[in-house]
Amino acid sequence: MDRLKNEAEHLRFGIRGGWLNVEQAVAWADRQIAQSPAPHPALLDVALARNRSREEVVALLSEFGWEPTALDDEFALAERGVYGTVFEAQERLLTFLRMHSARPNTY
Repeated sequence: MDRLKNEAEHLRFGIRGGWLNVEQAVAWADRQIAQSPAPHPALLDVALARNRSREEVVALLSEFGWEPTALDDEFALAERGVYGTVFEAQERLLTFLRMHSARPNTY
């Protein structure tokens, strides 16, 4: 479940930021369902979300037990002007997403 939670969170951030799209989340959910004898119920919702908005899919991905992370903190601090910039936080997120999207069957 931790793997699903982490992958769902990365998709959620990517879609929220505009770097990933709904189709990628749907394809990810389809792969997870195909590999699991008892898929997480939220996977079914994401798999059927092809025609839903980005915001709706981000909310569906939150159903995997999302919790605030250092990335959330980084964006919050940047948005308040306390530490770094939003651009720098986005660049770190993009670097992370690129690194993990190079692995087959990740998203």
